[in-house]
Amino acid sequence: MSESVDAILKRVHLIWDELESMKDSGSLSESSQVLQLPVSEGAFLGIDLRHRFHLILVLSGSEESISRRLTTGISITTQEYQVEGALMTTVDVISGKRWRFAIEPFAAEAIHSMSNGTIDLTSLRRLVEEHRALWAVPKEPLSPTQQRGIIAELHTIERMGRLTGFARIISNWTGPERQLHDIGDDAFAVEVKSYHDEPPRVRINHVEQLDHRMDKRLTLIGVHIVSNEEGRSFPELIDRALEISEDAGCRPVMEEKLTQAGWREEDREEYESRYAVGRSVICPIRPETPVFPAHLKDRIPSSVSSISYLLHLNDIKQLPSNAEDSWASLMGEGPWPPLEENPTPDDLMTVACREAHSTDAAKLSVSPESLHLEKKSSAWHPHEDRGIPLAQAMKILQGVIVKSVNGLLNAEGGTLLIGVADDGEPLGLSPDLESRGLANQDEYELRIVRALTEGLGRPPVAECVRVSFPEIGSLPICRLDIKPSMYPVFTKEERFYVRNSNGTEPMKPSEMYTYCMDHWRT
Repeated sequence: MSESVDAILKRVHLIWDELESMKDSGSLSESSQVLQLPVSEGAFLGIDLRHRFHLILVLSGSEESISRRLTTGISITTQEYQVEGALMTTVDVISGKRWRFAIEPFAAEAIHSMSNGTIDLTSLRRLVEEHRALWAVPKEPLSPTQQRGIIAELHTIERMGRLTGFARIISNWTGPERQLHDIGDDAFAVEVKSYHDEPPRVRINHVEQLDHRMDKRLTLIGVHIVSNEEGRSFPELIDRALEISEDAGCRPVMEEKLTQAGWREEDREEYESRYAVGRSVICPIRPETPVFPAHLKDRIPSSVSSISYLLHLNDIKQLPSNAEDSWASLMGEGPWPPLEENPTPDDLMTVACREAHSTDAAKLSVSPESLHLEKKSSAWHPHEDRGIPLAQAMKILQGVIVKSVNGLLNAEGGTLLIGVADDGEPLGLSPDLESRGLANQDEYELRIVRALTEGLGRPPVAECVRVSFPEIGSLPICRLDIKPSMYPVFTKEERFYVRNSNGTEPMKPSEMYTYCMDHWRT
């Protein structure tokens, strides 16, 4: 192309100005996805209803399909477009509103590189790599960590406000004031943390935050917040909080709190990150809760100015976050009562799970496998020749038992029979005892519990798994009655299994996130 890059750049700038004016005047309707104007042969500029800018270029003889994000706010995709009455393969470079002036030089150079009204992928890739360094994501006014922290606090305020009134909880929001706890009054205190990976871990920045010795009810809340292109932006979540406070008649208080937290209305357009809010984890803080002992602070040397640590929430006794009573109890009077008064996995058991637990083992053995029933020939002994060393085969079979228990814990619970074939034939435990070198059922129980504890962690096994040794005919088997867990349980390899119908399958991270939101949703 004989026209200079500078000349094309000026024309690109003017055309996108014109497109913005056309959009603002209502030229872009719901039925018109992208409003376009030509720049040159085979090159078009566009704008859509979301105020995203499009650079549409006809590709030369390529059947390769592309769909990828180049950076936050800029993506590239190949698709079919009508060009002068003919259906042509094009590449569409799409940029968010804030990226317009960064994408204009790229658009000018890409158009300048075209030959006979088309551009080849090699030239396009070269230009992308040259400009990628210029497309580094601009720093947002509040960091993603700060945003997630505020979102977690707002989510908790909304959840608690449904029960006690939003005006009260908003007035008790002290997080923006950098107080020791995020929400509280003279009777209760709530510390809110966000986390983005499962299983949940949060950072405790001050030992005093989880000091049970205070004369009030203290609770740690973890909120699962992940970056998600389909989620809501930080300003959209702020708007949600303002709407709630408006309805509660306390918007000025909310606006003041948000300002203290670092939100500025004039910064709205500077936020690009989008988030999805998942489940909440409710952890009452009691004297026996396994956190860093606050009383040791007095013994820390003066040379140590502060202590922070990561806390694994699955090791802490939790309340079911999908129960209204759990949230109401956060604002109760006095410190948390003894653990035995807390809800247990029994509260989550379905009728079908209770029926499986109460059914005789002999009857279960001839029943088909289901959502609540699974049968395994052994825990260690390979009944079939696998063509591998015995020690390796035993390790694999033990892993299958751990996986099966993990799947039932993360679903509705149920019963696992060990020493029973799929067709219901009782095989007994003698092969397992011999292969494992165990003398009796007591040693078998110790070994199976140890395997589950090592594979899944002590809390869910202690809370939800019961071992017994009924007989079918004259043969003893091992029966594991498993209650549903109150929180997601992972294997030591960080795998997440769920019992589904009559099978147990691992979940992908994306599937796991959706499942956890639905199964343990607040």
